[in-house]
Amino acid sequence: MQATCSVVGVVLVSLMLLAHVPGSVAVRLHAQGRWIFDQHNNQVHLACVNWYGAEEKDFVVGGLAVQSLQDIANLTTRYGFNCVRVPWYLSLQYLVV
Repeated sequence: MQATCSVVGVVLVSLMLLAHVPGSVAVRLHAQGRWIFDQHNNQVHLACVNWYGAEEKDFVVGGLAVQSLQDIANLTTRYGFNCVRVPWYLSLQYLVV
């Protein structure tokens, strides 16, 4: 269950970032066992980068105070990454604002 949640989290964050990159295309992904496939059943290889900060007390990823999400998403894809891992505390799930 934990591995499934991690994969889903990585894929969701990846799709959120790609949605902010001009010219990007939404891709339907699905998992079969430990593998991820696109809508044409081609295996997808994730090249991930870590984005720290969401685990801190303010629950905000680093860099947003100095660059826009658009700029960070553009840099991420320019460097060849297609997914972002965002670590956070489990307590974030239960946080009531």
